[in-house]
Amino acid sequence: MFPEHKFHIVDVLQKRGHMVGMTGDGSTTPRRSRRPIAASLSRTPPTPHGGSGHRADDPGLSVIIDAIKESRRIVQRMNSYAIYRIAETLRVLLFVTLTILIFNFFP
Repeated sequence: MFPEHKFHIVDVLQKRGHMVGMTGDGSTTPRRSRRPIAASLSRTPPTPHGGSGHRADDPGLSVIIDAIKESRRIVQRMNSYAIYRIAETLRVLLFVTLTILIFNFFP
């Protein structure tokens, strides 16, 4: 596979709304700045990763699995917090409404 083919695949997937991650040594991966994550193996020479927000150079590819697990934990925490805030807002709204209706008191 040539770098042009990789670029075409990345471009098509990104236009369809997919987030694309690639592994490699960086010399043949197209447009590194278009990838949000760069993963390079420990035996490859250090290469600049353009605009990538993360760089993983631990031995093996297990670091990618660890990153996915951690990101899922973060998303779950954010989801739990959003549900908590919505529930608390509804609770306060209900309390204020009942106070107004029962005691004819406007706080």
